[in-house]
Amino acid sequence: MGINSVSADLGSQFKTGALIAGFLALLVIAIIIFIRYRTPVLVLPIMITSIAELILILGVASVTRWNIDLAAIAGIIAAIGTGVDDQIIITDEVLKKGIQTKRTITALKFKINNAFFIIFASAATLIAAMLPLAYVGFSRGATGIGLLSGFAFTTVVGVLIGIFITRPVYAKFIVLLLGKDKKEDKSEEAPVREKRPGKQPKKGKKGKGKKGRKQ
Repeated sequence: MGINSVSADLGSQFKTGALIAGFLALLVIAIIIFIRYRTPVLVLPIMITSIAELILILGVASVTRWNIDLAAIAGIIAAIGTGVDDQIIITDEVLKKGIQTKRTITALKFKINNAFFIIFASAATLIAAMLPLAYVGFSRGATGIGLLSGFAFTTVVGVLIGIFITRPVYAKFIVLLLGKDKKEDKSEEAPVREKRPGKQPKKGKKGKGKKGRKQ
């Protein structure tokens, strides 16, 4: 036996409690990230990306008419937590020691590619772990252990949305934020071009020396 519905009063209380818990969770994450990086410029995009990921997951659940129960909410929390971890991996790779002296767009993209290798490997492992759980859940129905299918479904959907939509968008923002402008790249190439005319007098000296030997 299982209970698949609740009264309107309990539903409204559950909705209010979930919203408060979600707000507190985002607040704690923002504080921890601020302590880690000491700059609001990196805290805001991580939080905005997490909120966007939450909206996309709920949108997919609405389109597929998937019921959001306690197991599904746990899966959403797990997916968003994984998303924050992936964004921290991208940020740490970009801000790794040595990148400050070579902060060009090409170097940043190379660091982000290394971060995405870790992210895709982690996502593949997580999805592989959720597939058996989803199979057991769907085969047992909507009661008992079958409720865990909601956890597996929302977790997999959240991970797929993250690696294909929100993570690339955040990586693009990091490139635009920390990459050098094209004007700075041109200014670095200018001194190299100025040194080339200086080689001409040396050729003249060699020529004079050869003339002197011939005489």
